[in-house]
Amino acid sequence: MLKKVLIGLVAVVALVCIVGLFLPKTYSLSRSIEIEAPPAKVFELVNSFQNWPKWDPWSGRDKTLKHTYEGTAGVGHIHRWKGDESGEGTAKIIKSVPGKTVALELDFGMGGAPPIATFELTPRGKTTLVTWSMEGTNIMQPIGNYLGLMMDGMVGADYERGLANLERVAERP
Repeated sequence: MLKKVLIGLVAVVALVCIVGLFLPKTYSLSRSIEIEAPPAKVFELVNSFQNWPKWDPWSGRDKTLKHTYEGTAGVGHIHRWKGDESGEGTAKIIKSVPGKTVALELDFGMGGAPPIATFELTPRGKTTLVTWSMEGTNIMQPIGNYLGLMMDGMVGADYERGLANLERVAERP
């Protein structure tokens, strides 16, 4: 009986690994919102990590969270965080085009290629279309490929909440 259970368990693990090999090795997610503010105002809020606590969806969740910043707004600006619930990580601005784009390299201390988060700002008359996206490569393949399938569900609501907060802050006079 024990032999059959072990064979069945090995078969299930093998099947999960084999299926995982055929899953996408990358993930991406994206959310957008139209904000009644010029691109320059929105850009200022996303291009400096010191402005993020005004709108990001994670501020206030982890009371133990500590932030440190290196540099100033734009390329090379770094944000490090550490908290009991949030864990630790680093974000670094790797691209900054005034009024248009801010791209961040994210490091959550898990190894592998760091995911890239991007804010694209598109002027639309008196509004700005803001698209916040993230792309990355799954780590610990093939099992990590399952996590990639769930990334949108795990982070998408945070992006939506963050964009709604960004809209509220950017639309203030």
